[in-house]
Amino acid sequence: MPVFSFENFPRGCYFLIPIELKMHKGTFEKAHVLLIEDSIDLRNSLAQILQSSKHGFSVEAVSSSVGFIARLMEGEADILLVDYDLSAGDASTIVKTVKEIAPFLPVILISKNFSENILGEAARIGADSYVPLVGVPLKMLPMILSNRIEANGLLKEATDSRRESTLKSFQLDILSSLVRKMIETRDLKSVMQELAEQIVKKLDMKAVSLQRFFKEKKGFAVYGIYPQGKLLRFVKKFFDISSEDFTFPFDPANCIVDQYTADRKPWIGYDFADVFGTTMPSLPARMIQKFAGVESIYNAPFYSNDGLLGGIVVGNARRNFTDEEIEAFNAIVHVSSLLFEYNESVSSQTVQNEKLKAIHEISIQLHENLEPDKLFEVIYEKLDDLIPADLVRLFLFDKRERLLRVERAVAKKGRKQITVPTEIPLGKGLIGIAAAERKPVLENNSHENPLSYYIDERPKLEHLMAVPVIHGAELLGVIALTRWRSERFRESDLSALEIFSSQFAIALHNSQLYDDLSRSEGLYRLVLQNVNDAVILMGNDRRILYVNPNFLNITGYEPGEVVGKEFDFLIHHDDRPTVGRHYLDRMNGEPAPTRYKFRFVKKSGEVGIAEYNVATIIEEGKTTGLLGVARDITDDVVGRSLLEIKSSQ
Repeated sequence: MPVFSFENFPRGCYFLIPIELKMHKGTFEKAHVLLIEDSIDLRNSLAQILQSSKHGFSVEAVSSSVGFIARLMEGEADILLVDYDLSAGDASTIVKTVKEIAPFLPVILISKNFSENILGEAARIGADSYVPLVGVPLKMLPMILSNRIEANGLLKEATDSRRESTLKSFQLDILSSLVRKMIETRDLKSVMQELAEQIVKKLDMKAVSLQRFFKEKKGFAVYGIYPQGKLLRFVKKFFDISSEDFTFPFDPANCIVDQYTADRKPWIGYDFADVFGTTMPSLPARMIQKFAGVESIYNAPFYSNDGLLGGIVVGNARRNFTDEEIEAFNAIVHVSSLLFEYNESVSSQTVQNEKLKAIHEISIQLHENLEPDKLFEVIYEKLDDLIPADLVRLFLFDKRERLLRVERAVAKKGRKQITVPTEIPLGKGLIGIAAAERKPVLENNSHENPLSYYIDERPKLEHLMAVPVIHGAELLGVIALTRWRSERFRESDLSALEIFSSQFAIALHNSQLYDDLSRSEGLYRLVLQNVNDAVILMGNDRRILYVNPNFLNITGYEPGEVVGKEFDFLIHHDDRPTVGRHYLDRMNGEPAPTRYKFRFVKKSGEVGIAEYNVATIIEEGKTTGLLGVARDITDDVVGRSLLEIKSSQ
């Protein structure tokens, strides 16, 4: 009786589980046979024949199919012998299951007697050979098995080679297109969506999901998923989960996949319940898996030096992944990590540029307003656009009492109001420490810090950022921002607030000079005594802080047109170097004339000549500004020149 051999291997992808054939220079080293035969006599007889043959098989003989899948997954078997006439179990089901799990594992059906029906069934279900034991000398069985193993091994080697070449080609196509699209669009979400689709279509996977990790939310948001359609509608309808707005929590303590992610390792498994963790119960997770048609799962995180960026989940319709597929996924993970890092860098730079632009605009408004109330309005109107917070507080430093007092405190509407201190001693609490040490503080989860200073109970969640307002070496106050929500402050927020604080310090200092001037009777009398001249008060940043009413009569400029601006525009361009040098010398404590002349430009464009008397304003041993009195001597100079001309005639 001949041996019936079939070459109708399952079509599609033959790379689910690599069965390692023990070939060495054309010979087999103890090829392992898994024999399923319920007749004890025939089972023992076949095992003895195979083990004693020159081919040297090792045999594992079992009486039924119970547990054979687990043995198969161990990858020990090189060939499977199955009795078609098993009393317990179905040979057809066994063959189909084996070919789904390990397409290249040779499966030979045996029977005691020849049957046309068995021959046809063997071909239909995908068995490699059919060997009726009647009429075939049993001593020929080892040779039949050896030939079948060798043939399948060669086929697998050729198929794997083609598959590996195809995978590498697809891998390069996918990665090059991703990088190109990222550079062109800088849209991470659309790039990740394309990646998910490419993996499913080109690498023959069942489903792919790519997520971005949000540290402040402690979870993952879906940035790409394929296929969408029925699967997403099923999840939305039965479990009310939308990929667009749902955040999967990152919970390494209770989710095995997240444990691998925390350790920066990929994970391969078979149960969606392991992937979803505490997000949903096991039963719904497995229902989603069944609906998606996924048998095995690959999960890997995206990391940069700064931490977790995101991750990928790949669902396979087959039971296992090949080494080539894992290699392709690892390459995709590496490039995706770089793309995520690139996106973070570009996004961070864009945000930083927007913040710097906003700071510049705010700085202009700060320097154009010298009244304290207007300065505070700028803070609360503009700062929230720059760095959103639930509570913004401005503390001013009381030198005599050595404490910080809240000058303004504004909380966002709709936020739960928490009682906060209105006075903080220097060095008390995180805000007091920031003031005492002249250093900024960024403390996310500040409610957990024992140094935090509260009036009553601690909030359940609080993030704090405090930056001292310093002019020169003088502490003026502290700007403090608080959030009572999950979104944390970032280092970029702190940098922006520090720049804002430095600009605000200059404006506040000038404002205080202006405020002191308006309140000082002595300076007020000085202005009255010089009503016929122009009185000008300048800060240490070249800006005009105050002009008296007669300034209009001399220059043609209203006070509102010049206050807050640098004085240079009033000086004739030929005299600006001299006047500027005298200003700097006096501000730096260098010798400078207290009285000199220069040409000035009126609003009308006319040029006049001024005689200028200037005095230095010193506070606590430091030069803080200049007070000058300018007299228009144009007519006197012109008159003297005419007299000199007439005398010479």
